[in-house]
Amino acid sequence: MSSATPVGHGLAAPNAQVGMSQAPRSANAPGPPLWLLLELTYRCPLHCVFCYNPTDFANTGPELGTGDWIRVLRQARALGAVQLGLSGGEPLAREDLEPIVAQAHTLGFYINLITSGIGMTEARIRALKAAGLDHIQLSFQDSTRELNDFLSSTRTFELKSKVAGLIRQYGYPMVLNVVLHRLNIDHVGEILEMAEALGAQYVELANTQYYGWAWLNREHLLPSRAQLERAEATTRRFRERVGTRMQIYFVVPDYFETRPKACMSGLGSVFLGIAPDGTALPCHAARMLPGLQLPNVRESDIRAIWYDSPAFNRFRGEAWMKEPCRSCPERARDFGGCRCHRTGGCRRRGRRARAGAGVSRSPHLDRRGAGRPRPAPLARHAPMALRRVLKMGEPMLREVAAAVTRFDAELAALVADMDDTMRALSGAGIAAPQIGVSARVVIFELHDNPRYPHLTPVPYTVLVNPVLTPLGSELDDGWEGCLSVPGLRGLVPRFRRLRYQGFDAHGAPIDRTVEGFHARVVQHEIDHLDGILFPQRVRDLRNFGFEEALTGQMTPMPD
Repeated sequence: MSSATPVGHGLAAPNAQVGMSQAPRSANAPGPPLWLLLELTYRCPLHCVFCYNPTDFANTGPELGTGDWIRVLRQARALGAVQLGLSGGEPLAREDLEPIVAQAHTLGFYINLITSGIGMTEARIRALKAAGLDHIQLSFQDSTRELNDFLSSTRTFELKSKVAGLIRQYGYPMVLNVVLHRLNIDHVGEILEMAEALGAQYVELANTQYYGWAWLNREHLLPSRAQLERAEATTRRFRERVGTRMQIYFVVPDYFETRPKACMSGLGSVFLGIAPDGTALPCHAARMLPGLQLPNVRESDIRAIWYDSPAFNRFRGEAWMKEPCRSCPERARDFGGCRCHRTGGCRRRGRRARAGAGVSRSPHLDRRGAGRPRPAPLARHAPMALRRVLKMGEPMLREVAAAVTRFDAELAALVADMDDTMRALSGAGIAAPQIGVSARVVIFELHDNPRYPHLTPVPYTVLVNPVLTPLGSELDDGWEGCLSVPGLRGLVPRFRRLRYQGFDAHGAPIDRTVEGFHARVVQHEIDHLDGILFPQRVRDLRNFGFEEALTGQMTPMPD
């Protein structure tokens, strides 16, 4: 999700004062960090190919604890910070979000939550309102369920729509954010109509900025100039129709700009970001800059980081500029633009850094495509690393799993991990205990597959706290395999027809009557929740063995 600056609200006056005794500063010293962004976690249930999490985030340190975040809030507020963004990842994945908000409110921050909505319930939004949360920015990926869910690799559109209703119900301004790219920019008209139907007062159409995972996937995401111009024209017409009822912000991608943008009013000027592991950032993408040693709030206080750290001071002034930037008459107007593009962008294109390679005054500008990057294979990020699948003999696979009691961001993240792991191993289903989590959750799916033309497709299902009721006593024998019993197959009897009930990942009830292979898959997965593996169901061990040895004796089945 984007860590974009919230739209529709400027810096708000604090509603409380904090002592801010300060050491004398020179006339050339920067002002205070007015805008503080806390990236509370890199955890996120979405799988967006433009994700702004760092591509190596798995190698970052552990998340800051509640006490550390509160210490950062106090130090930044004492320094003069007034506007607070809470982002991620998905900040709702943090169980301590409410006390963090409450402390920020007490200190006098104007508090903005930047969220996908996953994990937001009425109880949670009521608690956040009581804690003092001022503002919620909700992200969508597109205007329809099919496209939104495809682009995020999750089934979240209907949940996001419900969260939008909660935002209105609890008196928050309706602020929507949609990240635009080649796959959805032609739907801008429909996206704006969706925003209007949801009662949005502010909409940010934020064209993808190409760093992090978006940089890896740039050739699949970067729109053409014609697409961009059509989207801008559509946006202008919509603005004319709605007038002042809706404020629409259209952020152009840097690759189609002819001047460097005045990023964050000059980096190191008003913005301070803190990553989940405590790394202090003068801009969202500073981690990717070569040779920049960033300070950490575990080791330094905010005052020392903001005023004294070499990393932050490197972003200020004009000494860092090369020609033609250093002699450009516009250097004081746009602050030299984005250091991440000027300092790191050329390096990322595979050549040594050249000043100004993205601006029209530069002799290094790629005029054929306004800096369009070279092709790269699509890289789907995995905010939660693929889990190790437990093998037969490990204790958890023999235990009865615990019932799920909360339908929240933690559950959504678990489902995302299960989904990633199942697909990576080409499985037809997986249960939470198989990845080491004692929870009564299974997922399963089988689409048309040329390897198994005899099998009826099974729709994608997340099933929580399932209850199974056989309909009749008739049994069918069928060959089964399992990700936890790799390489082995067995002939297993299962009820031919049954009813299963439970809930989906958002707590909506499920009640289905099925038969055949669908019924077999459900029984196999629910067995895992009760500590049973399919070999325990094999009645004749002559029909159990290694897959390669049984070739020709059995009907092929997926794991």
